Amino acid sequence: MIRRIPKPIKTAITVLLSLVIVIGIAYMIFSHTPTYFRLRYPTIDDCISDYPTITAKVPSDFVSRTKYGITIKAPADCVNPKDSNIAPFKSDYLSILVMSESESAIYDGTDDFFSQAEYEHFFHSIGEEMPETWYDDIVFLRNNLTSETCRGLHWTDFRIYRLMAKSKDVVAKVETPYFYHGDNFEGLICVINKKNTNVIINDPEHHQHATIMISCEDEKLKHQIIAGLDVTKFLMGETD
Repeated sequence: MIRRIPKPIKTAITVLLSLVIVIGIAYMIFSHTPTYFRLRYPTIDDCISDYPTITAKVPSDFVSRTKYGITIKAPADCVNPKDSNIAPFKSDYLSILVMSESESAIYDGTDDFFSQAEYEHFFHSIGEEMPETWYDDIVFLRNNLTSETCRGLHWTDFRIYRLMAKSKDVVAKVETPYFYHGDNFEGLICVINKKNTNVIINDPEHHQHATIMISCEDEKLKHQIIAGLDVTKFLMGETD
C-alpha cells in the first residue's frame, strides 16, 4: 500500500520547488545584465587611455638597425653580435625583438567557436564594425567592449559577448594597453610589467602589423627607443 505524502511535507516541497524556479529565473535575468558582468569581470569597463607624452630625446651616439621596414635606435653596445632576423639588439640590460605578420580575416569562423556569419550578426547587433585587423580587434576588445554591450543580446549574440567578456578579463590581467600618439607614429603601447613593453604598429593598407618587444628596466632608455622609432618604410609596405 502506497502511503500518501503528508500535506505539510507536500506543501513544503511545493514551496521549495517554487523557490528554486523563482531563483533560477531571477538568476537567468540577472546574468544577462551589465551589473552581473561588472561583478563577474571587474575589468569589463576598462578602456584604453593615452600613453604619457614622451619628451625623451634620442642620444646622438645611438646606432640604427632596420628590421621589417622599422628603424630602431639604441646604444651601440647593445647591438646583437649574432645575425638575427628578429633581434637587432640584445645585451645584458636591453633586448629588442621585432615581429611582422600579415593580416588575415579575424572572424572567419576558424576559431572553433562561432561561424563568420554569427560574428557578423553579433557586431551588427551591437552597432559596431567587425574588426578586420588584429590591431582593430585589440581596440574593440579592450576599449569598446563594456558591460553595457550586453544589453539586448540574445542566444548566439549573447554567447559571443560572454566569451569576449571573459577574454577581456583574462588579457587585462596580463597587459595594459595605451594609445600612443607620437610625432613618429600612431599605435598601441602594451605594458606587460616594469621590464617588458610591446609597441604595436598597424598598416591596414598593406594588411600588416608589427610588434616591437622591448625588454629593459631603464624607463628613460625605453622612452628614448620608442621616441626614435621610424616606421616610414614599414607603412610603405617595404618590409623585406
